[in-house]
Amino acid sequence: MDKLMQLGYDMSRLWAKYWPDYMTGIRNTLIVAVIATLVGCIIGLICGILNTIPYTKSDAVGKRFILKLIRVIVRIYVEVFRGTPMILQAVFIYYGLPYFSGGAISFKGSTGVWMASLIVVSINTGAYMAESVRGGIISVDPGQTEGAKAIGMTHFQTMVHVILPQAFRNIIPQIGGEAFEGYTSEEMKMQNEGRKIMHLPDLRVNCTCVRVPVLRSHSESVTLEFKRDITLEQAREALASAPGVKLVDDLAAESAHDRWPMPLDTTDQDLIWVGRVRRDISNPDALRGITFWCCGDQIRKGAATNAVQIAKLLCE
Repeated sequence: MDKLMQLGYDMSRLWAKYWPDYMTGIRNTLIVAVIATLVGCIIGLICGILNTIPYTKSDAVGKRFILKLIRVIVRIYVEVFRGTPMILQAVFIYYGLPYFSGGAISFKGSTGVWMASLIVVSINTGAYMAESVRGGIISVDPGQTEGAKAIGMTHFQTMVHVILPQAFRNIIPQIGGEAFEGYTSEEMKMQNEGRKIMHLPDLRVNCTCVRVPVLRSHSESVTLEFKRDITLEQAREALASAPGVKLVDDLAAESAHDRWPMPLDTTDQDLIWVGRVRRDISNPDALRGITFWCCGDQIRKGAATNAVQIAKLLCE
């Protein structure tokens, strides 16, 4: 407790002395985030479209070669910038490019720092967006592309008026490339991070990660198996009393917001909403299996609040 109080005292002193710098940093971070995200979305959209331009064996050799080359370049770009830490990318762009270009490319002064920051975040965001766009495009029935071509629409017109409007409203059942036995890199990361956080190297995790067009909040369907029998009442009581958790589990409620957790309700707050608590009827020992649905803001809770809570726990 003393360490926690000392931490709070030190933080208040730092804020009192450097609050103008902190506010400037927050403003600059927001500016970089907004501009770079918009640029990254454009990069991702272009890469996603280029990566899905169709070709057949009857097309000219030159066209097939160029399209294959584009796909290889986009794939390398996506895998490199999705698979390496952003801080490493920042170091390479800010220090590496001037070094390898002999000074032809350099980032000097505050303008140079701004430019490097925008480039790093834009390229990184674009790599993630490219995979999302590609997944959304290939999820649309190819017959619709063939039908659009049959009535004389160009590839650009087909994308703008037929494919993209559907892709942006679809659920994409893949995040990342294939990493192991048909599981994607995001699914393997979810398994490995869960084992690391819980200190259970043999924890059994089987998940499918999908992209859903919602503004904020991650959602999960979770199935748990316990060593001992557990009743639904015990499960609900434990969830309702857990810190940082809100139980929303009333299918008979008049309002949908009181029936089950939804991303719209959990956006911009720190609680994890849990509902749809029920038996896992696929478990032979049904009394030990529980399934539920949960939603939480991955930025407010997943990135910000969790970091503060972990720091407090370490101080205690």
